[in-house]
Formats: sequence, C-alpha cells, structure tokens
Amino acid sequence: MTDQFYPTFKKWVSVEPTLFFLQFSAAITGSLMSSELFRKIKEMYVDDIPAGLSDQDSDDIYKRHLITWTIIIRACSTLPTFLTGIWAGAYSQKVGRKPFVLIGSASAAINALGILLTLSNDVDAPLWVLLITSSIAGVTGN
Repeated sequence: MTDQFYPTFKKWVSVEPTLFFLQFSAAITGSLMSSELFRKIKEMYVDDIPAGLSDQDSDDIYKRHLITWTIIIRACSTLPTFLTGIWAGAYSQKVGRKPFVLIGSASAAINALGILLTLSNDVDAPLWVLLITSSIAGVTGN
C-alpha cells in the first residue's frame, strides 16, 4: 500500500506553494520592518541628536540613519545572493530544486528570528544580529 501511495503523494507535493509563501512573507516582513527599525534607530542614536533641534530636524537625522542601515541590511542579503545564485542555479539542475527550497526556507526562518530578536522590545538584540541573519539568508539564496 505504501508503494501505491508514494507516487501519488510525490506528484502532489510541489515546491510552488512553499515558494509563494516565502515571497509573500518576505514582502510582509519588509513592509513591517521599516517602522520598527525606525524605532530601534531612534533608541540607538538618541544621544547623537544635538539639543535644541526641532522634531522635524531630528527626524531627518534619524531617517538618514534609517536609510543607511536599510542599505547595509539589504546589501548583506543581496550581495551574497548575487554571488551564490549562479552556482546554486546550476547545481540545482543536477540535484533538483527541492533541497534548495528547503535550505531557503530554513534560512528564511533564521532571518525572521533575527528580525524578531533585533526589533523586539523585550530582547533588544543589537542590529548586527540582523546583518548576520540577512547574510545567512543571502548566502542560501533567500
């Protein structure tokens, strides 16, 4: 009975739903992360703001720091993906894409954990944790 069930199950299981949810979660995470990252940056750079500045001027300084950190975080994810993507694409032709989807899913979970730890009010992990988890996600092509 197992032999009859397995080919049907193997046809049914596909990586497309997993890929869809990975891309969907990346879009949601990116849009939700910016406001929490802004809050974290305001906490980090509160001592760097000179006294007597208006709220608008201090927000402009915070936004410059936010842009810098966003570029660094995206670079930590994008550059490793660019460097390993060609190799991973060629190697997936030999072994199939399911192992790469599983590895990418695991790295997405690691990246989500880094985002949660970094932007959480309770844990208060430093921003370099987010850089490391973004780099891990980038190396695995996520």
